[in-house]
Amino acid sequence: MAQHQILVITFVVVVIGMAVLTGVGAYNANATKENWDQLLLDAHRIAGDVQQWKSRPELFGGSPDDTKSLEADFRGVDFRDLPYTPERILGTPGMCFTNLNGNYHLVATVDGAVISAYNLQYDNLVTIRIEGPLEEHIIVSGEPQDLVRGGRLMDGSADQIVEPLPCEVPTPSPPAFDLRVPGWRG
Repeated sequence: MAQHQILVITFVVVVIGMAVLTGVGAYNANATKENWDQLLLDAHRIAGDVQQWKSRPELFGGSPDDTKSLEADFRGVDFRDLPYTPERILGTPGMCFTNLNGNYHLVATVDGAVISAYNLQYDNLVTIRIEGPLEEHIIVSGEPQDLVRGGRLMDGSADQIVEPLPCEVPTPSPPAFDLRVPGWRG
């Protein structure tokens, strides 16, 4: 009888363990997809803000008037020109932005603008290319977990690797704690 009970207990523990592992795996997969969706939404919002900057007159903080004739010319835009919290803008020329979902890197040229949104925790990368002022000029590439480990970004639409990560957020060092008990001599 005791062997039967041990066998049943072992079977129950194995089944519960498998259920827990399956649940954790499903949760992690859902969290990765959710983060990718949030990166995509944020990158789309940034792309819309860049397009609004392009259409706004220079007098009101928009693109320079001499670049209005070229619809893909986004030179001069950075996150400081867009409605984002200054404390979350990283990098010297203002080309990086961070929030809870990830980091965003903006490169603007005469041929268009590229927004790379990535999250190292979930290995997610979303790349959006803006080729003009209209909604159909926004081109999205990337899938969940497109980020290659080892400090390198891989764009799913091209075989281009960017090293190092353009907007690495400096991690603050933890404060030093004094664990000694006051008055104790040991």
